[in-house]
Amino acid sequence: MSPLAIDKLNLGLLLAALGAAFALPFELFLFAYAVLGPLHYLTEIGWLHERSFFTRGRHDWIVLAAFALLATLGASNVLGAQHVRAIAPFGNHLTFAAFACALVFARFERPLERALGALSVVALTLAFAATAPRAWFLFGLFVTTIVHVAVFTLAFMLFGALKAKSRSGLLVAAAFVACGAAALLVPAGEPSIVGAYVHQSYAPFQVLNRELLRLLGGSGSGAEIFASETGRRVMRCVAFAYTYHYLNWFSKTSIIGWHRVHKGKLALTVAIWLASLALYAASYELGARWLFLLSFAHVILEFPLNHVAFAGIGAELGGRFRRSPRST
Repeated sequence: MSPLAIDKLNLGLLLAALGAAFALPFELFLFAYAVLGPLHYLTEIGWLHERSFFTRGRHDWIVLAAFALLATLGASNVLGAQHVRAIAPFGNHLTFAAFACALVFARFERPLERALGALSVVALTLAFAATAPRAWFLFGLFVTTIVHVAVFTLAFMLFGALKAKSRSGLLVAAAFVACGAAALLVPAGEPSIVGAYVHQSYAPFQVLNRELLRLLGGSGSGAEIFASETGRRVMRCVAFAYTYHYLNWFSKTSIIGWHRVHKGKLALTVAIWLASLALYAASYELGARWLFLLSFAHVILEFPLNHVAFAGIGAELGGRFRRSPRST
């Protein structure tokens, strides 16, 4: 597909995701997270691996994967009584350390610089671990959820459009922002009744809605999440962002290169994806818990690319500014 055709496709996907989010926000999120999410994790991790995870060192990704594994081992909501209690208080700190180390791994060339940078990140994280616990919590929550699917997605869209000097790409990026704003700001009217299955299945994700509602001045109570007008607007925005995040990835056929993937690797990906669908079908909670590491790891392993995208946006905008005629 040509770049213009992909931009047109993405504009259609934006509107489709927004329409579905307006109609059935909770149901859309649960469907997208269970059906599109696992296939996205698998294909993106494979794509990142082929590009050395956008780090300067061949094995830097192992450090990031270790952060993801440690955070999972300490997650009581994932492993229950089997979680490692000594790690449990540091889940958000591990996320921050991974994010900061990813910046080091993406920017510094020399092994000694990367090693010293990573050690400094860990030391500073431990030194300030006991301060501002709510700030640590909000960073860990938002950067792995709504920032990942909204802010980082927008950064990729902007970087690609600026690099290709594509006006249509910039238009799609602007449409993404407009759609997200519409989902959050357009009055929702009377909220529909959420069924017991949806209510129960969404329970592991309520913390995101609660904190977003608190930022908007609400209480973040369960009743507000599911039965208030503001709660429905927040859920529309979350459902839209997650759904388009997945659809945007799958629209990039030239980047993923489905036709170039080895048949054995593709078969394994499909097999794992089908197994994940079976888990979600058996129990949504079971599927979410079993696939947490895969979901969390794909966020952590993408951090270097996030830094590369923001640096690329800065370079592109800086280059345009320097090339622009100066006024006298």
